[in-house]
Amino acid sequence: YPNPAADQINLELIDFAQWGNSAVTLYNVHGVRLQSINILSSITPINLAHYSSGLYFIEIRQQNGRKYYSKFIKN
Repeated sequence: YPNPAADQINLELIDFAQWGNSAVTLYNVHGVRLQSINILSSITPINLAHYSSGLYFIEIRQQNGRKYYSKFIKN
């Protein structure tokens, strides 16, 4: 949240304990990896200030290899 976003989104993981050592990777619409961060708490802020407007994709990778995907729009 929020979606659409301006300068920051907040990735909130319910039941954070089950996520353990997870990582978030941000991709643009062309599939280019832009940013990777480790999840250190149940709410992880992601700075978008230096990205242009458009559609972006988020990949969340758990330590066990499971992956989850989401998308958002930056204004």
